[in-house]
Amino acid sequence: YLRTEMASLLQPDRVLYLVRGEKRTRAPLSQLYFCRYCIELRSLECVSHEVDSHYCPSCLENMPSAEAKLKKNRCANCFDCPCCMHTLSTRATNIPAPLPDDPSKTTMKKAYYLACGFCRWTSRDVGMADKSVASGGWQEPENPHIQRISKLMDYYQQLAHREKQERDRKKVARRRQCMPLAFSVLAPSLKRFIPQFVKCHTLLKCQV
Repeated sequence: YLRTEMASLLQPDRVLYLVRGEKRTRAPLSQLYFCRYCIELRSLECVSHEVDSHYCPSCLENMPSAEAKLKKNRCANCFDCPCCMHTLSTRATNIPAPLPDDPSKTTMKKAYYLACGFCRWTSRDVGMADKSVASGGWQEPENPHIQRISKLMDYYQQLAHREKQERDRKKVARRRQCMPLAFSVLAPSLKRFIPQFVKCHTLLKCQV
């Protein structure tokens, strides 16, 4: 009697594959890799990850490593919901705005805000002001501890640089105080002369 099972979309762990690497592990097919050199399946423990390029998974915008480091690995156009981590979308609405010529009269003006289509969170819930244009980044709230964080980062960078200099200084080999011997005193060819040398030295010392 042979029983067969099939993995589904909601149950990928129902069928496990045996990976014969350094450690024999069992994992679902969605978490395995195929090696084209050894023609076998490999798990996460058998491979090493290397960053080829940085891109945003939402808008697929590609950026070099230096720019990604400068932006702290964050996209300037995409935002995540603080409640469910879903990608936020820009919504447009009409709000009444006073006319510049006659403040007593109002006209409808377009405004844009961020909204989550999954949990219905909006940027208006936290008091963020609407934008008049759809493109461009949103103003981030100012961190009151930014100066303290900058001072701590500068201090620890200097400390790391000082420790690196000390490690490099210890790696430098010191100059020897004496010349090394060309041969070992305890060489097999010289061991038989040591007792005679000690005996002669003792006799000479006694005669004196």
